[in-house]
Amino acid sequence: MPFLGETSTLFGGFATLDEYLISQSIRFNDDDSAYMLRTPSVAGNRKTWTFSCWFKLGSNLSSFKHLFNAYTDASNYSYISINDQDQIAIGDYISAANASEVVSNAVLRDTSAWYHLTVAYDSTESTSSNRIKAWLNGQLLTYSSSTYPSQNYDSLINSTETHNLGRFPSTPKYFDGLMALPNLVDGAALDYTSFAEFDADGYYNPIEFTGDGVTGLSGNVVPIMTGFTTPEGEVTGTTTANAQVWNIFDGALSGTYYVMAGSTGFWQYQFDTAKTIVGYYIAMPVGDTDRDIVDWVFEGSNDGSSYTTLDTVTGESWTGFRNQHRYFECDTTGSYTYYRVTVTANNGNGSYVHVQNMQMVEASTGFGTNGGQYDFNNSSFFGQDVKQEFTAPSVAFTDSAYDSTNTTSYTFSSMDIGAADDDRYVYACVGSSNTVVSPLTFQTVTIGGVSATQLGASNADPANNLQPYAIYVAKVPSGTTADVVVTLNSSPANCAVALYRAVGVGLGYVDLQSDNGSSPNSVSVDVPANGFILAHGNKNGETIRVTMTGVTEQYDFGGENDMAIFGGLNTAAGGTTQTVTVTTASGSYFGHLAVRSHQ
Repeated sequence: MPFLGETSTLFGGFATLDEYLISQSIRFNDDDSAYMLRTPSVAGNRKTWTFSCWFKLGSNLSSFKHLFNAYTDASNYSYISINDQDQIAIGDYISAANASEVVSNAVLRDTSAWYHLTVAYDSTESTSSNRIKAWLNGQLLTYSSSTYPSQNYDSLINSTETHNLGRFPSTPKYFDGLMALPNLVDGAALDYTSFAEFDADGYYNPIEFTGDGVTGLSGNVVPIMTGFTTPEGEVTGTTTANAQVWNIFDGALSGTYYVMAGSTGFWQYQFDTAKTIVGYYIAMPVGDTDRDIVDWVFEGSNDGSSYTTLDTVTGESWTGFRNQHRYFECDTTGSYTYYRVTVTANNGNGSYVHVQNMQMVEASTGFGTNGGQYDFNNSSFFGQDVKQEFTAPSVAFTDSAYDSTNTTSYTFSSMDIGAADDDRYVYACVGSSNTVVSPLTFQTVTIGGVSATQLGASNADPANNLQPYAIYVAKVPSGTTADVVVTLNSSPANCAVALYRAVGVGLGYVDLQSDNGSSPNSVSVDVPANGFILAHGNKNGETIRVTMTGVTEQYDFGGENDMAIFGGLNTAAGGTTQTVTVTTASGSYFGHLAVRSHQ
């Protein structure tokens, strides 16, 4: 429903799911502290990976729900979770700070629907916004906030730390709900089409993922060295001026680093068994940029004396890349035990060359080193192309009301909610305005005694938060009228409500996009087949009317104290991207909050 107006919200509803079975699932009951874990014995590709799973939420909304994480301690973990605002949150929390985090506009509040989430993490991407991508039910997520990992950043996913499914060890916190077929792909960043598909009728179905045809990169195949020959292999190189040559392979991107005596030289790692290295990462330390390597040759050998050139680099600049890996792909590959970097020129220093860190990688296929699939019970059913059967939704505006009493609780008696139906949902679009400069928020809404779920909320007065508005929904199967009770955190000047009756809808997820500005303003929403849009807004100026496009206006009314609500409906927008625009003659506050559901 877009709330559109001086501030607005957009919601795209979905047709109901009459028959949809995901057979291969497991129940996570947070009361039982249920979870699964695995601790990899070797590290995989920590820069590039994909996680995919199907899940269905339990009743504990507005609380942290961790789907998947790799955990060292409470100050160091990488995670895929649903936060206490019911938004998807993905990131790396390292040294008690966010090295990265993206938080979805999407809000997940439907406990009756299955969701499918695909997360593609690829810190090797040069464009920061491509480093964390996520799809929910086949729709690319947008983010309300985003801090992307630095290029070539190593997350803890695919490390040798404990990987948890359905649990966050600190506190601890547990996922509550159902989960089906989690997939971890180590070494490749894939989109949702590897795990699900839209069929010829436009419906979203799970498909089996086997890893066939998937290629990527392994993780670092050089162990974390603590000495020249420990834990395995051997590191050699040109005479050391500072630290030791094995520090190149100690895994650290800061702190102690190797300084080579002279302006040219080499370092080398010998594997115990032959490897086919397809690429490598090198990092320079902070400071003394004239010591950076500029020209070098990467070589392979099986006897330590006869070398084959695999990659030649000239004129390399490290500007903007300090304590940060850069990737170099081999022009030629082969199976070798010795791999050597021979530096032929540095950046001008006549006495020293420095290097912070190096990693080497092989090609990976399928699930990769640490990837895999959790096979739950009844696996013969999951992965088959299951047809989803939808019916077209029926959505209609039924009633509206206004109360100018100053109180924290408003009761709108005997409001029309339309004909009774076992599958009837009632949407309540509410708005209010405060009399004093004090933040005002909605606390609860009940419809016919049924507690309603908030799908989205914002404020038409972003400076002082005096004019809140929100959309709530509740399943109310019986009765043709209902009392609607709205409570707020303090006594405002007024409250208004508008109701819709909907049958044959699925709530799916809700996508929130907030903005504030001057009139006109618009929001866009992708509407699935048989979907619908509701638009609802709250504006300052009770006598100022609005003009809406993209929906058919259903109400536009107000009362005292500078507040009016308005809204519209579009049931013919299924399968399109619909833009809803609201224009007002005047008004100090204007914005939008886009709310979209998907099932």
